[in-house]
Amino acid sequence: MSTARTHIIKRKDGWAVKKQGSSRASKVYRNQGDAIQGARKMNSTSEIVVHKRDGSIRKWIKKK
Repeated sequence: MSTARTHIIKRKDGWAVKKQGSSRASKVYRNQGDAIQGARKMNSTSEIVVHKRDGSIRKWIKKK
């Protein structure tokens, strides 16, 4: 069984919340903190992978 993951990535217009495997972002936020909170509200069962501006992984929030 694969693990569902949601990624927080930097875009020109802000920080995007994107489910793994999806071609489009679910929502774009002005800052990274708001994007993390939004991802937690959208789906509490998936892991959240927070990326730095350069695309490398900053933090991995495991599901509960």
